[in-house]
Amino acid sequence: MGIPTYFNNNGAGLPGLETGNMRLAAMLENEVAAQLADLASIRNSGAIRFLGDVKGSGSDAVRMRFAAWGAKTPFVSANEYDDVDPTTLSTATAVCTVARSSLRWDVSDLASLTGFGSDIDPFSLGASLAASCEARINEIICATFASASASAGVSGAALSVDDFLDAQFALELKSNTGEIYAILHPKQVNHLKDSLRGESNNAIGYNPATADMIKFLGQGFVGTLLGCRVFKSDAVKLDGPTTNRVGMMMSAGGVALLVGTPDSLVGAGGTIRPAGSPCLIEFQRDGSKALTEIIGHLYCGAAISEQDRVVKVVSSAT
Repeated sequence: MGIPTYFNNNGAGLPGLETGNMRLAAMLENEVAAQLADLASIRNSGAIRFLGDVKGSGSDAVRMRFAAWGAKTPFVSANEYDDVDPTTLSTATAVCTVARSSLRWDVSDLASLTGFGSDIDPFSLGASLAASCEARINEIICATFASASASAGVSGAALSVDDFLDAQFALELKSNTGEIYAILHPKQVNHLKDSLRGESNNAIGYNPATADMIKFLGQGFVGTLLGCRVFKSDAVKLDGPTTNRVGMMMSAGGVALLVGTPDSLVGAGGTIRPAGSPCLIEFQRDGSKALTEIIGHLYCGAAISEQDRVVKVVSSAT
């Protein structure tokens, strides 16, 4: 609603104070708040295997090594007094490589000096880059889901409890044990909840996340279904066009994450390392343009560790 028109003592009509630049159409809130976004951290869910940091390793990649010893190769029967032939050790490897991701904000001196309260300035933008970094890590992790060889769900169809069980069955057939995790798009989670409404079987147990669980497991934790910890993330990608979302169900460590943390940069005006984040934030001055540049650097990569540990979950994007 506009500011009403004010009148002088003689009753003659004068422009409203807003039109005459005596009043503002609206006062500005003292704080600039971030727009609503998914703040969940997949790497801290417990599902992801952390491979460490490639800094000082001589390479930008880590090769994961797996051998079929232990329970993978059981004893075989042998006749008394016979020699035992050596067994060939089967092996498998997977490579995870870091790559650069960046984000830059430019703030002019005029934008900074005219701000007030908790406004947009170099320091508030620098602080925001930690969340931007986490969102990028989520995207990198979710980009691996489509390369899983095993699949559950139906293209173009809503995710159902049957699809969820198919993914679990596939993992159980490969002898996966311990915690099982599902990382799904919010649309997939909604489909799954809608399917649960039609279930009349008491054997299907769904335990929604409580406030204490979210504090422990982080934002994004939805609850436990049939013993599987379900997380949602809007970083779960489409299958290329706009037909399906491709989530994943995995045992712990089915997807591995690798980072690289550079040293403080030579010649940089100043650097910040947010606690708990692998990103490096740099402040750079462009004096001829009266600009302050805020740049975030991230070196990160993700890869499926073993195909037997993962099943992609495919369902309609709508």
